[in-house]
Amino acid sequence: MKKIYRLLLIFMPAFVLLSGCYAFFQEKIPMDISKDSSSLTELVVPEEKESFLAFPAQVFVSDKVYQDKIVVSWKDVQGATSYQIERAVIDSTKSGEDLELSEEKFEILKEYWPKNTFEDKILSSPTSLSSEYNNIYYYRIKAENISKSLESEFTPFSDGERYLNGGQLFSSPQNVEATKGAAENYIDIKWNPVPNATNYVIYRTEKSNGSQLEEIETIRSDSTSYRNEMIDSERGKEFYYKIQAKNGNSSSALSSIAMGYSLQFGAPSAPNGITVAEPYAKSKSSLTLKWDPVPEPSSEYKRTYSVYRTSSEDNVYTLVKSGIPIAETTITDTSVKPGLIYYYFIQTVDEENLNKSNKIKSAFSEKTDTTFGYLLSAPSDISVKKTDTQDKLLRFKAALGEIEENLPFSYNIYSSDSKDGTYIPLMPFIPDSQNARDEDGYYNVEVENKPFYKVSTVYALSVEGESDYSEPVAPVPDAPENVCATKTENLASDSNVSWAPNANGVYPVKITWKKPSQGNTPYAYDVYRSTKPDSGFKKITETPVMADGQDSFYYIDVNDSAVSGVFYFYRIRSLNSLLQGTEQNNPLDDLPKNRDSWGYGAVTPDQWFREYNKTVARSQEKLTLMHKPNDMDKLGSETIKADFTTRNNSAPGTLSYNAKIAGLGAEIKMHYAGDYADDLITCQSQDGEIIIGYKFVITGDTNTSSNMSANGSMNGTVTCTHSTENNLVQGMYPGEAVYNNLQIKSGAAGGGSYGVTTRDLNGKEINKADVDWQVGEEIHK
Repeated sequence: MKKIYRLLLIFMPAFVLLSGCYAFFQEKIPMDISKDSSSLTELVVPEEKESFLAFPAQVFVSDKVYQDKIVVSWKDVQGATSYQIERAVIDSTKSGEDLELSEEKFEILKEYWPKNTFEDKILSSPTSLSSEYNNIYYYRIKAENISKSLESEFTPFSDGERYLNGGQLFSSPQNVEATKGAAENYIDIKWNPVPNATNYVIYRTEKSNGSQLEEIETIRSDSTSYRNEMIDSERGKEFYYKIQAKNGNSSSALSSIAMGYSLQFGAPSAPNGITVAEPYAKSKSSLTLKWDPVPEPSSEYKRTYSVYRTSSEDNVYTLVKSGIPIAETTITDTSVKPGLIYYYFIQTVDEENLNKSNKIKSAFSEKTDTTFGYLLSAPSDISVKKTDTQDKLLRFKAALGEIEENLPFSYNIYSSDSKDGTYIPLMPFIPDSQNARDEDGYYNVEVENKPFYKVSTVYALSVEGESDYSEPVAPVPDAPENVCATKTENLASDSNVSWAPNANGVYPVKITWKKPSQGNTPYAYDVYRSTKPDSGFKKITETPVMADGQDSFYYIDVNDSAVSGVFYFYRIRSLNSLLQGTEQNNPLDDLPKNRDSWGYGAVTPDQWFREYNKTVARSQEKLTLMHKPNDMDKLGSETIKADFTTRNNSAPGTLSYNAKIAGLGAEIKMHYAGDYADDLITCQSQDGEIIIGYKFVITGDTNTSSNMSANGSMNGTVTCTHSTENNLVQGMYPGEAVYNNLQIKSGAAGGGSYGVTTRDLNGKEINKADVDWQVGEEIHK
């Protein structure tokens, strides 16, 4: 501890004590034993402290730079010791609400990250078919200083006109195609452009599995095609191509493989007149392909056909059947699936009789208006919504063919009491001008409330007349009721709770709820948490809380990132047996009542004192006498008012200060009266700031006395109370701080402890402990 020069004035110890008392309450006594002395100014004037963290600025998210990761960086925030990183994933192939970015879609990616750059590894083994290349990854970051219980707002993810801080992976070239017999002396390869590419590398092999690739050319990115010239020995030979995009930082994954060949001299022609018979939803199980025969070959060769197809799902050529005899000109494809359009191609193959490895192939037939078809399929994107009545709203998109070919479809709706049970007819639905699709392209059909539904498509001109059923859908159950979260509650006696504080000194919260009294019974529940009552909710249940026939439920929120002095808001979402759900409680509905779904954990005695001492320190900053530069001027008395009027009091609480000479020493008395409160509890909502109440409401005394050597002690008790009045929380953490065991040495806090008792909202003791006098010093280092 710093030593204090003895001055000639006999009153000096009193004023050293005054300075030490103030500094002690501010938790800013510098314990620097390397110096021999200190001035009163050093003891009285507090050092600058961090009380606010700005959100991280200058966020950079790599966009189409790396094939397997996104790199995020930002400017360091002054006073931050770590960062929390959250990510939202938007599938760019979706539409409507699925493309909208909201706080609810962000999930915690990394907590307590110590650096201002982060690599988000998306793919460990990237391939051209990785669906992650369709995703846009959005990031937001907040700064933290855990030891000071500080955290910033998150970086904004929108400026009102566009979404911010998003990036995609550097994808491989898509839709790679190579010509098949289009010319005798070359093969043309083409692909879709890759954003941010600077070059393309073309690879080739004779292996159909894509092995033993050899680089044949690198071209600039302003071209997305390449002509591979053939020498005589290569004509008619099948080659397999892959393309790789490059930029200044990395290479993409290799593209999917594309087969191509040049036309060999004497090759046969492909058949003409290729047609998918009954192509549009005339069957629910197969498509039949027909074509005109080609002439017989010379006696040296055996001539056959090979049939290939691609689909609306991908551009891969799939062999349907090979070795089809020349006399056959029809094939039925039963390996097709509903909901996809299939495109067919035929190749004529001449095989030499004496050397069967010598095959001469025609070009592939051309894609025309008659070479594609699709099955009779069930409608898509089916869901069940609530209505204002007991009925439900079945929502779905038209089956393939109704819009594309204006086919006169109707739909049958079935229901069942169990997911895998027997589905019986519920009602038909016939689209007409009164039942038109909505602006998003959906039909909305009001149906009787049933546990499960399936829908089929009816087409009178089809072979079977009706498609297979859709996958089952179920109504979402109503929101749960009586959602309650504990507030500074002692859960140690609860056998279901692991009663231990996190690194910030905050204990878990227990959330309880009951099943809805009306509507469908939930199968399970998901729990969401936010620091805002109307947005920013994150799912915190790794697996749903199963209903299992119970009426009442609970979940223990062991929140590693919870900090003291913050309310957390909870939503419970009811789920059906398909784990689908939309209905949940609304924490904002609890605002005028008891804030049942708002909660926060109890805190350790050490953390309780840190939070409490913020109110004490704030109150003493208002005093004027103890801040006087002249020591004699610090004597006297004054009274200051709290910032807020609590409970039903007519005026704010007060802090009175009285410093006087007492014998050969000094005596300082400070008294809190009238339910003193300075520290607000607030939260942000979409409509602005919400004032929840006051963290501490205090009453009591902190008295100090010392001798001529500026050594002495403190005494007194400050009581912190709780109530809820005028729709405001009047004190988050009830308890007491007892000063009877604190020591003053050389004009500063120098030993002993605080006696701290923490209580629940009903005044029942949670913890009682002696808190070391140095607790809180780490906040100011």
